[in-house]
Amino acid sequence: MIDILIEVTKCLHEDAAYKIKAPFLLLCGDKDASGNIRKIAKPWADSEPNCTFYMISNAGHNSNQDNPGEVNAHIDNYLKQIY
Repeated sequence: MIDILIEVTKCLHEDAAYKIKAPFLLLCGDKDASGNIRKIAKPWADSEPNCTFYMISNAGHNSNQDNPGEVNAHIDNYLKQIY
């Protein structure tokens, strides 16, 4: 677990002006207990102009397994919008 956290921190940017240029979809389970992801997901999404965000109901960290219908619907709709 510690190795995973160390690798994740390498992806973080301290530059507040840094933005992801490509459009992206961010999904988070409403019952995700992995660190503080539920707390930071929405503010992160709000700070990214190219982000589409959804909180997945009745889902933990593996929201695609916990609520595949909702996850698949969001992915399908997102892909239809950008292509």
